Amino acid sequence: MLLFLKLIFFPRQAVRDDVKALLLCLRMPDADTQRDLFELTVSKLPSWDVRQFHKVTTNVVENFALRRDSSSGGSSNSGSGVDPILAAKVAQLGVDLNYFLPPAKLNELAKVADEARGLLDEGSASGGESGLAYGGTLNSGAGFSLTNGLDYS
Repeated sequence: MLLFLKLIFFPRQAVRDDVKALLLCLRMPDADTQRDLFELTVSKLPSWDVRQFHKVTTNVVENFALRRDSSSGGSSNSGSGVDPILAAKVAQLGVDLNYFLPPAKLNELAKVADEARGLLDEGSASGGESGLAYGGTLNSGAGFSLTNGLDYS
């Protein structure tokens, strides 16, 4: 629940943490070490963070590819070129992302969070003041009622 509150109130911090993890991977001296660290990072991701980490990583790889492509169209003496070593590392990160976090694994790792989000969405959509992870809702004026039909007024 604390992580959920962190994502609601501090979304920039959560993205910043993902970028820091990616930068740490990119700092590795060779592709094998980078790949091993990325695999470890993916395996240790909390269920709630998996989809956002995938999105942030995809954005970094795609935006870097756009920059690389746009700078290669200009003259090589313009000074706006992209470092070829960094370009290779980011491209490798994209390959590793597709290998270690394909859509099927992404859905599997995020399943618990998706179910929790569903319970939260159901709770707030049912007219309650707050969607609770335990399946209950706060009814205005009626007290707390659980989904099993008990009413504590």
